[in-house]
Amino acid sequence: MKFLFKLQPLLNWKESLKEASRMALAKKNYQLRKLEGEIEILKTQREDQNQEIQDSMKTGVMAWEFLFCQLFQEKTYEDLKQKEGSKKKTELEAQQERKRLIGLMMEKKILERLREKRFNLFLKEQKRQAQKELDEISIGTYNKKARVCERQDFSI
Repeated sequence: MKFLFKLQPLLNWKESLKEASRMALAKKNYQLRKLEGEIEILKTQREDQNQEIQDSMKTGVMAWEFLFCQLFQEKTYEDLKQKEGSKKKTELEAQQERKRLIGLMMEKKILERLREKRFNLFLKEQKRQAQKELDEISIGTYNKKARVCERQDFSI
């Protein structure tokens, strides 16, 4: 007799959900690292631009150059704030996905433990059935020997 776990399709589905969640979390972590890199680049560009402005102020700067630097600073500031907002949003999404993944892992583990318990019960029942068959065989053999002995007693 073959062991059949009736909840196996559910367990398989939970496993596929867990893998999808794991991949989504990895994607969120990748997006997070990418945003962090872009933020660092913007910060570096802003610092470099500030240094250029400071250096050019010492020697004199044309008005259009100053305005251009000012516009660049404003644009990079807006970009920086937008990317930091995206970073916070992505961090929140990653945290939610992490919680979802943990929940799915726990559900899967519960189903696996249930399958293991049912398999152990199945093995126990198989063992009991085998022992029952062996007992029946030995009782049958004993009864045959007892009949043979009774016949021999009567024939003497």
